[in-house]
Amino acid sequence: MDLEPVAFGDIVALRRAKVDELRVRAFSWGHEKEAAAARAFRLREGSAETGYALASDTALLEFSVMPTWRARANDTLAATVKSLGVREIRARTDDGLACESALAYASRERWDARPAGPIYALETGVLRRPPRPEGSEVRALSAAEVEAATTILAQDSSIESELVGAEAVAIAVREERLWGLFRAGALVGVALGVPLATHRYTAIRPAVLPAHRRSGLATYLVGEVSQALLLANRRLIAEAEALDRGPRRIAEHLGLTLAAHHLRIRSL
Repeated sequence: MDLEPVAFGDIVALRRAKVDELRVRAFSWGHEKEAAAARAFRLREGSAETGYALASDTALLEFSVMPTWRARANDTLAATVKSLGVREIRARTDDGLACESALAYASRERWDARPAGPIYALETGVLRRPPRPEGSEVRALSAAEVEAATTILAQDSSIESELVGAEAVAIAVREERLWGLFRAGALVGVALGVPLATHRYTAIRPAVLPAHRRSGLATYLVGEVSQALLLANRRLIAEAEALDRGPRRIAEHLGLTLAAHHLRIRSL
């Protein structure tokens, strides 16, 4: 098995084919950012192209083999890990072949395998809209409210910094994917829609001022934004780190279902 270094753009078609096989047919915004900066490789057996791999300096981020080569998937993944010298494999449980090969490798090499966070999506069921708290309102924000929205978003360290800069927030307003939560007429929360590549999926990044948390306002905000996104023919996805209970509670309360888990497999 040979690894042929290529540009990230050269494996676009292969990545689209992989995404089509996933239950949640999208990678997260954070994953896409990491993938774009990674090393890309075509997998080859002699003159035949068998799949692709994406890797950072330390981790195998994506792995895929073509249908005709699936019987060799375990051996191909093992050879890829050895050739790249990585000490970690990332996988998703809805990525069947890669997940099975990675777990087989972990068992054989005595690597540690554990969940790294769930993926929720509105694949089944019906969106449940929470009741509206008294004196509260959610509406799309205007250009005049960009500065106030940016201030609120910047206070939430869980939101990626590239998404909360003034320019990024201004673009979100122009693209009609920024909403504000008002309480007694004051802006106390903001939700940013983050479109993901391929199958119309959108993630939601909510931020509520500390003084207004733990009163159901975040759930109400995400529920209203979710309804707006569904009406715009978008699908919903939410990801939560293993110990981040807030997004999980909101996702389950709104009717999103557990679609898959991230796995992190590491050398001991």
